Amino acid sequence: MHYGDDWGSQHGPLIAPDTWREFIKPRFKRMCDTAKECGLANSLHCCGNVTELMPDIIECGVDVFDPFQPEAMDIWELRKTYKGRIAFWGGLSVQQTLPHGTPDDIRRESRELLEKMGKDGGYVFSPSHALTGDIPAENIRTVIEIANNQEAIVPAR
Repeated sequence: MHYGDDWGSQHGPLIAPDTWREFIKPRFKRMCDTAKECGLANSLHCCGNVTELMPDIIECGVDVFDPFQPEAMDIWELRKTYKGRIAFWGGLSVQQTLPHGTPDDIRRESRELLEKMGKDGGYVFSPSHALTGDIPAENIRTVIEIANNQEAIVPAR
C-alpha cells in the first residue's frame, strides 16, 4: 500500500510532533495495520525533514520510506539508525547534483549511494524526488544508465 502525505518542510515537521502524534499517527497506524492484515507492505511518500517522526513512522508499520532527501535529512545517519527496520527509497539529489552536476558528479554520488546505502539491502536507488524541468537530459540519461547497469557499480558479494 503506498501512501502520500507531506508532513515536513526542508527544516523539520510542518506541525508540532506532539500534535502529529495525537491527530495523525493513530489514524495512519490504523491504515497501515489494515494493509498488513491483508498481507501488504506499507510505503510512505513524505517530503521534508521528518527525522523526528521516523520512530513513529516505523511504529505505524511503514516498510519503505520515500523520498529520501539529502537536502532535508541526514540520510546517512537515518540509514545507520534505522537500518533493518525500514527501507529507504531515493537519495540522489534533485536539488543539487541532478540539476547542477555533471554526469561524473552523478556517477560519483550514485556509486556512493549504491555501495553504502545499498549494502545488505534495504535501499531502492532513485532520485530523491520527482525529476524537475531544470535537470539536463544528459543527466537524466546518466541516472537511467546507472540504474540499468548497477552491477557495474556495485561489486558482487
